[in-house]
Amino acid sequence: MKKGKSSRNSAQETRTSEDAMAPGGSHRPRSKIRKFLGNVKDKFRTSAQAAMPGAEVEADPQSALRDAQPALQDAQPAASRMHPLSGPAITVTSVGKDAQADLDAADGFQDTYLQPLRIFDAVIGEIANVHPYAKMALGVLSCTAKIILAQTDRDAAVLQLLEKLCEVYNFVTQNEKLSQIESMSAILGKISQQTRECAHFIQNYSETKNFWKRLGKNIVSETTDTIQKYSDVFDRLMQNFRDQVAHDVAIHIHRTDEILDLIGMTYADGAGLDTRKQCLQGTRTEILSEITEWIKSTGDNVQRVLWLSGPAGKGKSAIAHTIAKWFEDAGGLGSCYSFDRQREADRRHEKIFSTIARDLADRDPGMRRALADAVQAASSLKKTADIIQQWQKLLVEPLKKSSGSTGEPILIMIDALDESGGVETRRDLLRILAGKHPNPAVPKITDLPGNFRFIVTSRALDDINDEFQGVQHIRQMSMDEIPTALAERDIHAYVSKELEGRGFEDRQFAALAEKADGLFEWARLACGYIKERHLGLSPIDSYNAVMSRDPAERRNLLYSIYELILTEIMPKDTSTHAQHSEKSRLTALARFRSVMGQILGTAEPLPLTSLNAMRRHFPTKEDHFDVELVVNSMGSLLSGTTNPDSPIRPLHASFHDFLTDKPSSG
Repeated sequence: MKKGKSSRNSAQETRTSEDAMAPGGSHRPRSKIRKFLGNVKDKFRTSAQAAMPGAEVEADPQSALRDAQPALQDAQPAASRMHPLSGPAITVTSVGKDAQADLDAADGFQDTYLQPLRIFDAVIGEIANVHPYAKMALGVLSCTAKIILAQTDRDAAVLQLLEKLCEVYNFVTQNEKLSQIESMSAILGKISQQTRECAHFIQNYSETKNFWKRLGKNIVSETTDTIQKYSDVFDRLMQNFRDQVAHDVAIHIHRTDEILDLIGMTYADGAGLDTRKQCLQGTRTEILSEITEWIKSTGDNVQRVLWLSGPAGKGKSAIAHTIAKWFEDAGGLGSCYSFDRQREADRRHEKIFSTIARDLADRDPGMRRALADAVQAASSLKKTADIIQQWQKLLVEPLKKSSGSTGEPILIMIDALDESGGVETRRDLLRILAGKHPNPAVPKITDLPGNFRFIVTSRALDDINDEFQGVQHIRQMSMDEIPTALAERDIHAYVSKELEGRGFEDRQFAALAEKADGLFEWARLACGYIKERHLGLSPIDSYNAVMSRDPAERRNLLYSIYELILTEIMPKDTSTHAQHSEKSRLTALARFRSVMGQILGTAEPLPLTSLNAMRRHFPTKEDHFDVELVVNSMGSLLSGTTNPDSPIRPLHASFHDFLTDKPSSG
């Protein structure tokens, strides 16, 4: 026992002597570190439990902090030597005059500039047991810290930028700020984006200087201006955090990308992120957490592709676009690419990798330069419809030539792969994703940097299942694996939100959630039907009509709600709806079939104005009517019905299936 005590005393004396030797050492006592940990522990426990009612907290923050404490205690001696910079700020001009002298004068560079990053990385690695989005944004900050710590060639001119980053990381790790991370996730995401941009600037500073030099720019003034812009953005973000401005933060993230000529390169319009498809906040927390944890996972054995499958209407796209939005806010979204059965005429399957390459170039100046070099060397690549060439020449090879892996996860989202066309249309794409192309020269997805993650959503069609089944680098998840209780909980939250203020009781919300049988699309349609005004019917009458239907199988659950909505639009029971004579009923039915045939039969979705103009050229006078007569009452089934300039298309692929399935739709 005495020997152990002596060892501890000796260690304490060593740390004390180190503190005394450190210039400007603060001699912060160990008790303050313990107090910091205690405060963070208590506030994280409260924050994690209160932020999302009904959500389960996966781990105990107290035990996580116990695991983090040794790392923090190891960092304490160096942390105690940290001190704010004093005296005149180091200017870029003075650095330019005598760079090495200024670097030598910056005594304690590692502690002054980099120790806050190390402390942040140690803390966040253990206590980020919060909402998946906040955890993801913190992860981006942690990866950015690793990038800067690993950068060995630090030009003296970036010392001011490192000083500002030091201030930012110190700011975020203050215990009162950590307790607010749940509620301040929007601002945290902006901060993570900006720190990532700074890391790229520091990484590529030598290359950027050469580029400015070739353009005849003044390197000193360009550097000063860039660093000042970074600092201004950080100051505004931190002030917003202090002021508790939790709503959308309209601050432009400053980037130093030089505009390189990629004009004319094929890009799929309208195929990107759709924020309207996101999950209701507080729902799907378990599967969202599981997916974000997989994205952040490191190591050689981590699977690169996640295939999320499930029947129509289960909410695959909602999960995909929620994850994509979180990563976009945190700066980690490489690309989001969505297929759409109603946009087959766009031939999106021929534009996928050129679009993804363009998106990656927008976020990474190194990739942008490499991609510009590729299309400059072979102009035909700008317009090629050959996705094998796109994959190899526009994506894999430029990524290898750019700065390479930064450590932070880069997400590529491919939504609704089953809506990309037929089996032949997506064959090459499936082979690329599965690494099964018969040509061995075609790069495999595992040839990409190790931080790239692909998420693919689709129904489990035979051709997709055949290619993906048993592939080592593909992780499979099915929406059918979500426990019934969790699905009902989330749909209950959704219908409660949609129907609040209409006189319903919680038991009725629960019954509606149970009736949905895990189909979010059914719940959306049911709520839309109940909220819509029907002649002579109250909301409770509409609710009872929905609940009275008893389909035999799951697919018919969606078809049943479609039939209910369409029956209300065109009643069959003329004795109940006396105002509809048999003749007018048949006229309405004929017009419905004509308009829906027109909408589904066009090569690409058209707006009301175009559909009406087209009808004027139909051969029979009976077809010369305004499309609005049919679509105005179909807002729950079709998009674009309220805006004459918006394309009209089915809101969900299953409605297209229903209309084209004669036994179901008649």
